[in-house]
Amino acid sequence: TPIPTTTVEPTATPSPTAIPTVAPTATPKPTPIPGDDIGVEFGDKVTLDSGVEISVLTDYNNAGLYSKDTKIYGWFGDGQDNRDNSAKKEKEMLALEDAIGVTATNGTGFYASNFSMEFYWGGVGSTPDLALYRDVDNGCYYLAINYDISERVRNYEDRDVLRMLLSICSSNPIELENWIYNDCFITNNPIAEDTWAKVGDSKVCFPSYDESIPYAKWIYVIKQ
Repeated sequence: TPIPTTTVEPTATPSPTAIPTVAPTATPKPTPIPGDDIGVEFGDKVTLDSGVEISVLTDYNNAGLYSKDTKIYGWFGDGQDNRDNSAKKEKEMLALEDAIGVTATNGTGFYASNFSMEFYWGGVGSTPDLALYRDVDNGCYYLAINYDISERVRNYEDRDVLRMLLSICSSNPIELENWIYNDCFITNNPIAEDTWAKVGDSKVCFPSYDESIPYAKWIYVIKQ
């Protein structure tokens, strides 16, 4: 009787385990702020007496007067440009604070809010020493001065603060500050109340009393 032959089946080579492909996590993009693409542009820079450089607008800032909806519209319009320009000005303000020896940690220096850019020499209070306000309803800015700058020995520091504030609204901040300073503290015959003078890209006046205007010892209205 023949001996049966045992057939050995060949062992199958196992297939390599597939390595799962993991898609890279996408970097989340910031949610765009809805708006009308309203903004400003900065062009040249000027150097203040304190040695700090500030950016100068290419045109009068109408974007800051566009809407009082502060969830969308800020001092420089809406969207990313508003955020970028706000950051640019904040950096310049911090540099000026360092140059003139004030710090926000001591409750002094610049203080920004939705409708006012304020400056304090000796601590934040109810009335700022210097301030710029934006009035969307009346389409204008107000520059407030609450002490006699001309009496200070190093008043170029005070004037640099004014120039910084005016660089937010006007493309001629140096010329505009010089006119306001001379009208307020130098000229024997300052501008009559409610009389408009043209200075650079702006019209400026010393207003008669109005309850809607922020309180200040001296205040000037600025329009395009």
